[in-house]
Amino acid sequence: MKRSYWIAILLGTLAAVALGLWVAGVFDRPQVQRIDNVSRPQRLVFQTSDKSPSGVTLRVRGHIDGTAIITTVEDQWPPQKLGGDVDWAVYKDWFQSTCAFDYAPTGVTAGHLTLELTFH
Repeated sequence: MKRSYWIAILLGTLAAVALGLWVAGVFDRPQVQRIDNVSRPQRLVFQTSDKSPSGVTLRVRGHIDGTAIITTVEDQWPPQKLGGDVDWAVYKDWFQSTCAFDYAPTGVTAGHLTLELTFH
């Protein structure tokens, strides 16, 4: 058979696989950033190549021996106070390709936190 026929078959197959993965939500995987030095304020920035996201899910897990506040740099939702054992999640409408958070500890000397952000 002609070479162009096989190229068309290959491209069609790749397109079908990519569509299947997109429908299955494979591309909505969380981006993970870990705060190892929980005693210092930090800014964490997440980005997506999706030019038109419709929302984000943020999940924060870990443990700190004091309290801390997580806020969005863009002031899109209220500050969240965290302390002790942490397992907190929130979904918000979000229409930007970048989402940044400020972490501000108070009296924290030890622990670790992981932020997982998923763009939808």
